[in-house]
Amino acid sequence: MDAKAMTLTKRGLKNYMMGRALSAKMQSGKPSLPEKQFNEYQIARGMGLVWCMWDYKVPFIKPDTREVIRFQCDFLRPTDAFYDENFEVDGQKWHSSPAQIANDNWKDRIKNANGVRVFHIPAIICPRQHWSYLDKEITKARASPQTVARIAG
Repeated sequence: MDAKAMTLTKRGLKNYMMGRALSAKMQSGKPSLPEKQFNEYQIARGMGLVWCMWDYKVPFIKPDTREVIRFQCDFLRPTDAFYDENFEVDGQKWHSSPAQIANDNWKDRIKNANGVRVFHIPAIICPRQHWSYLDKEITKARASPQTVARIAG
């Protein structure tokens, strides 16, 4: 991690910084700083998630047409057969527009139909200083019967 990224991690990122980081990822195809921070978190907590960075797209079956459709997923927990949990790191700017919310909801329904629970993590709470909050919220979300959980930022 370069010096600038280390400094931002120590201080925490502001909303506008998070938006820039996620926009840069979309343009460059490289992982964003919040994704890197969440990866550090999940490794430290022994969550055993697979980080699906760059261009890898996971196949899901649309329940209505049985068509195979592929989605980019941020982090997945593997099982013997497939995956059972999907953690998505969502930037406020990218994931707050009505069109993107509708698109995320559509993808979440397809993932749920394939037995995958979805957890949306706000990018703003991925830095280390928020990890104890993430611990509590992820534990609550996993204990909930909901198949889609949006952790508050």
